[in-house]
Amino acid sequence: MSSIPHPNRMQTRASNAKVRPGMKAVEALRVHRAKDVIQKEKDEKKAKQDANEANKLAREAQKEQGRKYLLQLEAEVATEADENKLKYPRQQIQVKPSKRAGYVFCLDKYFTDINV
Repeated sequence: MSSIPHPNRMQTRASNAKVRPGMKAVEALRVHRAKDVIQKEKDEKKAKQDANEANKLAREAQKEQGRKYLLQLEAEVATEADENKLKYPRQQIQVKPSKRAGYVFCLDKYFTDINV
């Protein structure tokens, strides 16, 4: 048996022989923080979450207000269209299907039969 280790085997120093590899690096990253620092970070995180929730509620309220406005606007346009139909009955444009030309637009009161 030879005392030369295999070339692909990881070499360890004597001081690191009984310690898991990388443990010293992890220990260097461990920091013991004070409880007031931890509580301060928790409070900041909670305040940020509350602000995000308030913004979300504000956006939802604005969207709902926009929906109501659109419904009101559509109702106004519909009533205006109905009033125009009553005011100007001759100017209603209707679409009549034609056999050869697809669709022919005509004023209903002026043209009764169209042969295209």
